[in-house]
Amino acid sequence: MHNKERLDGLSEIYFSEMTHQERTMAFGYLLKMVKAGGSEESINGLFLADQKRACLIVAELLKSGSLRDEARVVAAWNLFRVEPDSSLLSVFIQLMSSADKRIRAKAAYYVPSNMATSDLIDGLKAMVRTETDTLASINAANKLLECYGITRESVEKEEFSRLYRGLRSDDSSDREQIFKQLDRLYKPRVVASEGPDL
Repeated sequence: MHNKERLDGLSEIYFSEMTHQERTMAFGYLLKMVKAGGSEESINGLFLADQKRACLIVAELLKSGSLRDEARVVAAWNLFRVEPDSSLLSVFIQLMSSADKRIRAKAAYYVPSNMATSDLIDGLKAMVRTETDTLASINAANKLLECYGITRESVEKEEFSRLYRGLRSDDSSDREQIFKQLDRLYKPRVVASEGPDL
């Protein structure tokens, strides 16, 4: 397919009407791409084709370091969705300082906020302080707020806007002030154990 649906990436629709044999073939095709370094789409497709098999294989590939950075981000995200494990956060944290702005933006976008660690909070704050790419900066600010339980639904619109604007301010003293307010007023839900790096 080459239309808008194809450009949006693989979804469950591609696999829902496949026979077991067709899914197995699709899995094998995607696995070849993943073993060659992978991409966002090939990793997502592998999990859509057969989540259980994908978990075992992708976890090994992630540990071995054979995936490209884009694939590492999405692999960690898919694995975390199946079985939340704070040790996977190290993948995102490391890639938040990638030389590639696309990878930094994806790392901040995909990193789970529901099991924040002090390392994750520090990594997001570092991005907010230094990020020069607009999308990566937006993703880091939004994710940092999520780590503190702050969303557009959880606080008043004016409060969300004030905190967000402060994090995105060009004035470093504004950003530092918001960091202090977040720590004082909201407190992140930090998990104790961070586990080994992957």
